[in-house]
This record gives sequence, C-alpha cells and structure tokens, in this order.
Amino acid sequence: MTNVITPSVAACLDRTKMTDRGAVYVLSAAAHSLGHDVSELNINRSSIRRHRRKYRTDARVALKEELRLLNVPKLPNGTGSEMAKAVVGALEDWDLTERIGGISFDTTSSNTGRNNGFESGDSHPHVRSLLDPVDKNWFQSTLLSHKGLRDDYRELLELTVIFLG
Repeated sequence: MTNVITPSVAACLDRTKMTDRGAVYVLSAAAHSLGHDVSELNINRSSIRRHRRKYRTDARVALKEELRLLNVPKLPNGTGSEMAKAVVGALEDWDLTERIGGISFDTTSSNTGRNNGFESGDSHPHVRSLLDPVDKNWFQSTLLSHKGLRDDYRELLELTVIFLG
C-alpha cells in the first residue's frame, strides 16, 4: 500500500484543522478524481493519525535544534540597569553586539524606564545607539510607505511620527 501522507500534507491538514476522519474523505476523493485506485493507497484514520503525529514530532525536534537560548542569568535585583548589564553581557559573550538591529521591550517600566531602566545603560555604547531616537525621514520613507500596511497600523505610525516630532 502506498502512503499518501507526506510532511507537507500533514502540515496542511494541521493548518486547516482537518480531523483525521475528514482527511480520509478528502484524500480518498482527491485520489479517486486523479485516477488512482483508492484501495491501493494507505488512506485510513489510524494511519493518517500516526503519520501526523510522527511529522509533528519530527518538526518539533528540528525546531528545537534550530533555536538556541543565549543566556538565563541570575540577577542581583530586578532593575532595568541590571537587566541591561545581563543582556549586553550575553550579547558580548556570543559576539552579537554588532549584529543587533533593534531592541524590543515589553511595557514594564523596570525594563524601559529612563532612570533605572534599560535605557539608563549609557555605559553600553552600542546598545545606547539603538535606543537613540529614530531618524524621522527613515521612519516615514520605510514604514509609512509600506503598501501592505493596515490602516490602523498606518494611523498608529503617523501618530508616532507626530508625537516624536
């Protein structure tokens, strides 16, 4: 019997949230319409389920191999300046300081506050330059001219330009 479930077919079934029983009907109808003898194909609920699980596991293992956790430091306290030192230390350990294009923060003031937050890290010149104000002309020409930008995001960006001056 020929197996019809490939990694891409399994991913499509998962992406469309198709049940294993639904997949049996769809795959059987598609195979029949393409001129295949469905009795010669391995299309049943349990084999579809087994292959989907196998391909999910394979994808999960491959993804784990790709991702690397840079660092999980123990901090003496939770201030933004200590976080900044830990982040910069990890970037320097991995020799990544020159490859950083930007830094994203959550909204916790300990991470971003000007007095004790990450932004107070003047002793880190490369990271400091990333936190300097964005060039308004670059911002407008790059982000606001993007054709596929949703209207609500475009409005937010325009308000940001007005707010930043």
